[in-house]
Amino acid sequence: MNRLLKITVGWHAALVAALVIAVVYTLISEPAKGERLSDFMKAYYAAGWALMHGGQAALKQLIDSAEFVNIPIVAWLFVPFAAIGPTAAKLTFTGIGLAAAVGAYVLLAWETEPARRPMLMLLFVANGPLWYSVLVGNTSHVILLILVLALLSRRAERDFSAGCLLGVAAIIKPMFLLFGVYFLVRGRWRVVAGGVAVIGVTILLTFALFGTSYTIDWYQHCIGTFSTKPPGAANNQSIDGFLLRLWDGTVLLRDWRPHDLSPGAHALKNLFVVSLALLIALTLWVGRIAPGHKGATAAERDDFEFSLILVACLVMSPVSWTHYYTVLLIVFGLCLARRLPNLSDRTGIMLIGTAVLLCSMPVRIPLIPTGVWGDFTSRSLDSCWFIGALVLLAALFRAALLPIVPGHLQARAAPAAPRLSPFQ
Repeated sequence: MNRLLKITVGWHAALVAALVIAVVYTLISEPAKGERLSDFMKAYYAAGWALMHGGQAALKQLIDSAEFVNIPIVAWLFVPFAAIGPTAAKLTFTGIGLAAAVGAYVLLAWETEPARRPMLMLLFVANGPLWYSVLVGNTSHVILLILVLALLSRRAERDFSAGCLLGVAAIIKPMFLLFGVYFLVRGRWRVVAGGVAVIGVTILLTFALFGTSYTIDWYQHCIGTFSTKPPGAANNQSIDGFLLRLWDGTVLLRDWRPHDLSPGAHALKNLFVVSLALLIALTLWVGRIAPGHKGATAAERDDFEFSLILVACLVMSPVSWTHYYTVLLIVFGLCLARRLPNLSDRTGIMLIGTAVLLCSMPVRIPLIPTGVWGDFTSRSLDSCWFIGALVLLAALFRAALLPIVPGHLQARAAPAAPRLSPFQ
């Protein structure tokens, strides 16, 4: 009875806090009120409208200007939105996105103790990148649900389905191709086959419907260019964006054009990527050299490695917009559900708490500041989401390499809500 009372009080307090946070984030989060759903209108809706009224030639203009950057066949998904008009399309797209975010929360809450579910709800409500994704009209919060479904499908040993879902995520956000490398190295052939099937069919259909030159031109404009010349704008929270701002200060904060890294920055990026790849490889190897390593179950090791690769996708990609950081709610949710071992001691909690704070900040693209303060913030605070992801990586690496923390075993032994996947 006392436990039920505590849960009820916790929900009441969380709902009040969520309401306050929602009001504040609605007022201060990017984009400004008159620019909301701009990504949807200028990219997705515009692509559907272009195909309806101008065909492939009209879509080509959006590709050449890098307004629509997905593989061309994806534009057909937005033709139905263009057919119902802008107002209905905005409402429908926003509704689908919010339903996806709620679905991701429900699936993560499924295996979380009842007493911790209000905190998980607050993590969602207070997540700045999630607000940004919804308000700007992007798809990152839909990808969040797809990745949660992939994680649960893999846990339920539905490997081909997991691979198909990861393939869908990679089609929309190519950075998630890194999961294919991971599962290939792990020898999870059915996961790889699912991803290859989805991506392969998508590419073949694109070539069939749009032609070879059209598809190659899209790749050069939207993938090739930005993979070697990323923007340095404040909302590019990748290693490349961080280094561009570190070198150039305030100059590129609101510049979304492609830019070359300086030789020094390029060398630092290569060092970062190689070092991170080696650390990940070492961590995965150590975690598999003995059954039950660190006291973790096989399912917990899989969840841990999924989380590690997910964070690596964000920081290693040349372009990682701030709303991409919505997907870190998966890692934070798994931490809250005690699915990730060796993170329940004081240092682990401090690192995870710091990462949550930095990666949940409301998104603001600053006006160009001047003076010493501007030089400082452009090289530090304006990259808080990227820095938060590095702190999260530090927490995960530490958890993987430390001896078992007794508190984790005690937490797992304590009575908790069932953690069975809803797919089982």
